[in-house]
Amino acid sequence: MLLEEDISPTLTTMAVPKRPMGELAVSRLNDLIKGETSGEIVRVSVQTEIVERATVRDLRK
Repeated sequence: MLLEEDISPTLTTMAVPKRPMGELAVSRLNDLIKGETSGEIVRVSVQTEIVERATVRDLRK
Protein backbone atom coordinates (compact mmCIF):
# COMPACT_ATOMS: atom_id res chain seq x y z
CA MET A 1 0.00 0.00 0.00
CA LEU A 2 1.31 3.42 -0.91
CA LEU A 3 1.08 6.38 1.46
CA GLU A 4 -0.32 8.71 -1.19
CA GLU A 5 -3.43 6.52 -1.41
CA ASP A 6 -4.34 7.57 2.15
CA ILE A 7 -3.85 11.33 1.74
CA SER A 8 -6.43 13.72 0.39
CA PRO A 9 -5.75 15.75 -1.64
CA THR A 10 -3.05 13.66 -3.25
CA LEU A 11 0.36 15.29 -2.83
CA THR A 12 2.73 16.38 -5.57
CA THR A 13 6.02 14.50 -5.22
CA MET A 14 9.38 13.94 -6.88
CA ALA A 15 10.07 10.67 -8.68
CA VAL A 16 13.66 9.63 -7.95
CA PRO A 17 15.39 6.73 -9.77
CA LYS A 18 16.05 4.56 -6.71
CA ARG A 19 17.43 1.53 -8.56
CA PRO A 20 20.17 3.38 -10.51
CA MET A 21 21.14 5.27 -7.34
CA GLY A 22 21.40 1.99 -5.43
CA GLU A 23 23.41 0.34 -8.21
CA LEU A 24 25.86 3.24 -8.23
CA ALA A 25 26.20 3.14 -4.44
CA VAL A 26 26.91 -0.62 -4.49
CA SER A 27 29.44 -0.17 -7.29
CA ARG A 28 31.26 2.60 -5.42
CA LEU A 29 31.27 0.55 -2.20
CA ASN A 30 32.58 -2.50 -4.05
CA ASP A 31 35.39 -0.44 -5.58
CA LEU A 32 36.24 0.93 -2.13
CA ILE A 33 36.34 -2.57 -0.60
CA LYS A 34 38.60 -3.83 -3.41
CA GLY A 35 40.90 -0.83 -3.01
CA GLU A 36 40.19 0.37 -6.53
CA THR A 37 39.32 3.87 -5.35
CA SER A 38 40.61 6.17 -2.65
CA GLY A 39 37.10 6.91 -1.42
CA GLU A 40 37.16 10.44 -2.76
CA ILE A 41 33.90 12.34 -2.69
CA VAL A 42 32.19 12.60 -6.06
CA ARG A 43 29.16 14.57 -7.10
CA VAL A 44 26.48 12.53 -8.84
CA SER A 45 23.38 13.94 -10.51
CA VAL A 46 20.30 11.91 -11.29
CA GLN A 47 17.30 12.80 -13.39
CA THR A 48 14.22 13.46 -11.27
CA GLU A 49 10.67 14.16 -12.31
CA ILE A 50 7.86 16.11 -10.68
CA VAL A 51 4.74 13.97 -10.29
CA GLU A 52 1.91 16.51 -10.27
CA ARG A 53 -1.15 15.55 -8.30
CA ALA A 54 -4.11 17.37 -6.76
CA THR A 55 -1.96 19.80 -4.76
CA VAL A 56 -0.83 21.62 -7.90
CA ARG A 57 -2.82 24.36 -9.55
CA ASP A 58 -2.21 26.91 -12.25
CA LEU A 59 -1.70 30.27 -10.49
CA ARG A 60 -1.96 32.18 -13.76
CA LYS A 61 -5.75 31.75 -13.81
